[in-house]
Amino acid sequence: MDPLIAIGLAGSVVQFVSFACNLISKTKEIHGSSAGVTKDGESLEVVYSRLLGLSWRLQASDDDDDEDKRGPGGESAPGWEGEGGGDDRTPAVSGGGGGGDAAVAKHVVGIRDLSRVCEVDCRKLLEIVGRLRRGGGEGNANRKWRSFRAAVATVWKSGEIRELEGRLHLTQSTLTLHICALTT
Repeated sequence: MDPLIAIGLAGSVVQFVSFACNLISKTKEIHGSSAGVTKDGESLEVVYSRLLGLSWRLQASDDDDDEDKRGPGGESAPGWEGEGGGDDRTPAVSGGGGGGDAAVAKHVVGIRDLSRVCEVDCRKLLEIVGRLRRGGGEGNANRKWRSFRAAVATVWKSGEIRELEGRLHLTQSTLTLHICALTT
């Protein structure tokens, strides 16, 4: 056998073994989880549910009604039920920006636009994480198989999850800049 072919084959075997170990590790984690998802998946769900709720609040109008605690279509904003006390509505923005009302309006429009982008990406990410859950059902053998299928899906979707997280991080950073500009 040619030495270069042997090295290529050895590299492929090592890569496959690494993939298989990762898959087995995720299968065991999902199988042992009461939620039917990896710890990372649970964490993503909590963080991005809260971020989705925040994006809904940022988009909300400053009306006197209580619509701003609801998302588009009247859905309850995740991550905001029962939190805080008193009036939880987003306050009207005033002052700051150094350029008067036009600058403030520009930042408010930017915040609302970015919060819409954030909402779309959060929904996509939460949908993916929701599909990664191990389904319910009876029987330990079935549970092992469902855990394995969930682990395969988790590995396959990890790139898409990383991409969405990166976009959300960029959106969050830009939102922070807009908010800082309003408060200075």
